[in-house]
Amino acid sequence: MVHRPKAPARGLFFGCDFAARIQVQSRFLDSVDVCVVNTQTILAVDTSETACSVALWHQQQTTQLIEPAARKHSDCLLPMIDALLTAEQLTLSQIDCIAFARGPGAFTGLRLGAALVQGFSYALAIPVIAVSTLLAQAYAGYRQLNISSVVSALDARMGEIYVAAYEFAPQHFSTILPEQVIVPSQLRWQVNQPWCGVGSGWCYADALAHLGQPAVIASDLHCSASHVLACALDFNLPAKTDHDALLPSYVRQQVVS
Repeated sequence: MVHRPKAPARGLFFGCDFAARIQVQSRFLDSVDVCVVNTQTILAVDTSETACSVALWHQQQTTQLIEPAARKHSDCLLPMIDALLTAEQLTLSQIDCIAFARGPGAFTGLRLGAALVQGFSYALAIPVIAVSTLLAQAYAGYRQLNISSVVSALDARMGEIYVAAYEFAPQHFSTILPEQVIVPSQLRWQVNQPWCGVGSGWCYADALAHLGQPAVIASDLHCSASHVLACALDFNLPAKTDHDALLPSYVRQQVVS
């Protein structure tokens, strides 16, 4: 068998070579029972916050590219996807499924991500895995901080936060507090074990002090496409083709970009 070296990624954004910043992460599954989805090639995108990120699950390995792209997601999203696919010598036709952060988050970014996912899903006839931005962010906190109870919050602006709370175990999660948008001081949640707070919503830590003292506050921990992939894979989230699966989740209907 002739080994062919991987071609360099072509994606460029304002003179920036995306290929130089592609992150490769080998993944070792928690169980020997590999789900069918783990044998597929999955593209993931996250446009829910300031940064734009894309990730690819291929041959039991995740590659990711993140670009700080405030209000420039539409300029860099497709070149970033092209860079990842080129680096892995893949084409769009070889993608089996697409996962995306469905929100909540920035309205403009969510609309862009959902539109791209819809286009790819219809054009390539592939299913979609929609993942909550708050869940993906919380799961990242659980994996990095090793604390099973996580309050995940995003700054929703207008003095409010998007927030949800989860309890994690290997290959399983429970929603303790459902997604909502709320004034921080009005949030009510109680747990009798160590917990952590993650996400930009913890910029309101003083207003959330009534919840008690978390073991850790990681306000700089954000959702990314690799976290979206991790949720899709580890929790075996369903891949769907129906219209509702392709819609973003705004949680709040007032537009704040």
